[in-house]
Amino acid sequence: MHRPGTPRLLVILPAWNEEEALPGVLDELHAAI
Repeated sequence: MHRPGTPRLLVILPAWNEEEALPGVLDELHAAI
């Protein structure tokens, strides 16, 4: 299983708090799979 790098997670997690950023976060998760 491929796992995204920690730096990428550190960028994604703070964005999770912003509702407008959610679509972008979902795209990142799909791209990481």
